[in-house]
Amino acid sequence: MATATAGTSTATDTDQIKRLGHDYAHAVDTGDLDALVGLFAPDGLWDPSALGMDTAQGSDEIRAFFDANSKVFPASFHLTSNHVVDVDADTATGASYLHAFVLDAAGAKQEVLGRYVDEYVRTSDGWKFQRRALLPLLAPSDS
Repeated sequence: MATATAGTSTATDTDQIKRLGHDYAHAVDTGDLDALVGLFAPDGLWDPSALGMDTAQGSDEIRAFFDANSKVFPASFHLTSNHVVDVDADTATGASYLHAFVLDAAGAKQEVLGRYVDEYVRTSDGWKFQRRALLPLLAPSDS
């Protein structure tokens, strides 16, 4: 896959950023913490504060957040859609919709409808999340 040089933007940038969102969903759903942490810039921020949760900044905090979350919700299934991306040289912003089902430790299923609002940064390893925020569109519900 061709990549743009620093300071330029191509359709490939948008494709790579959209792939980042898909890789995020797969990493969360499979519990692959190494892959998940690798999707964020080293000083990246995960922000679920709109759901009443604490933010996590940096690789160690992001790993700890998702490790603890996997014990509360040991199974999940994410669907993302309507991803829009705006690239500006080596940074970008974007948003996508989220429809997720999670099982809590007792086996109860919950449904989450929300929106990811993202900031991205181009690194020597490709595009990464600089900030990913989860905003609920509807209150999480048992289904």
